[in-house]
Amino acid sequence: MIEYSEFIVGSISAEKFLTEPILKACFDTIDTNKDGIIDIKEFTHFFTKSNINEDCWKEIIKEAEESYNLCISDGSMDFWDFELMMKMKKKKNKTESEMKTDA
Repeated sequence: MIEYSEFIVGSISAEKFLTEPILKACFDTIDTNKDGIIDIKEFTHFFTKSNINEDCWKEIIKEAEESYNLCISDGSMDFWDFELMMKMKKKKNKTESEMKTDA
């Protein structure tokens, strides 16, 4: 069963939320020590109330490196990496969705 908040989030166009100011605000919220880098510690701290953990962060880093040619093997990312990953993820999801529709 889908919860109301999940429905709302899924209904809103990603383009409206993938603007630089909004992504920067998201990045800055996760970057708790304000050094311009999100690392595993900050990621897991930010998502402590969810099922997202260090393994999830490592998977995100791995996918970003492989799919988007980002060099973030040290387990951290700056805003440029974060913005690119988020925008590329949206494009990848849209392409996969279009492929399913065509099948």
